[in-house]
Amino acid sequence: LHIIRQFTPDGEILRTIGTPGVPGEDKTHLNKPTDMAITPDGQVFVSDGYGNNRIVHFDANDNYVKEWGGLGIGRNEFSLPHAIDIDSKGRLYVADRNNARVQIYSQQGKLVDSWQNVVVPWGFWVKHGSDGADDEIWVCGCSPMPWLEHPDYPGAPLSCPPKDQLIMKFGTNGRMQQLWTIPKGTDGEEQPGDVNWLHCLALDSDGNVYLGDIIGKRAQKFVLRQRK
Repeated sequence: LHIIRQFTPDGEILRTIGTPGVPGEDKTHLNKPTDMAITPDGQVFVSDGYGNNRIVHFDANDNYVKEWGGLGIGRNEFSLPHAIDIDSKGRLYVADRNNARVQIYSQQGKLVDSWQNVVVPWGFWVKHGSDGADDEIWVCGCSPMPWLEHPDYPGAPLSCPPKDQLIMKFGTNGRMQQLWTIPKGTDGEEQPGDVNWLHCLALDSDGNVYLGDIIGKRAQKFVLRQRK
């Protein structure tokens, strides 16, 4: 807890950022980080989400470089930055979950775009384009909704439980290209193809989609099929 680690395919630890079991908000500690993005030259950007509501930048040698954020609704503030990814041009996409927006930054921390009130973003997958094609920005989450405390989940943050389960594909210009609505399962009674609190997604080289949900406690693969 409170760390990020890099492993070899055999499970050997290569690097650790943060102090195991010790939360903090300084240059050497994290507090319940949610995700990270790594540049081709080894720079690391961490969404230090649940505790600190900030993005932290470390160099390839794990040295602290800078940070931005803090709890709030301003341009450079966050309310639970839940995921982060990087596109082929080096721009950072931050899932500012409880503010129901996707924030796009330069690696210097300058806000370059904001997609607001389209989706409550939980996870990202950026598929880099080839041969001049635009990148695909895949987002999983739910529709924007007002915060109402649910009796089954006291103290849960915004959109918990989510009212629906969505996957969206965007271009880098913020235009939505695809929308999938996936059946939301009932707690403890999820059927194949249902998802329940969709938490993350990934795509393989064939375009198949992998989804992980935390209440359903499972990962599922959805196969890409071309329309006839």
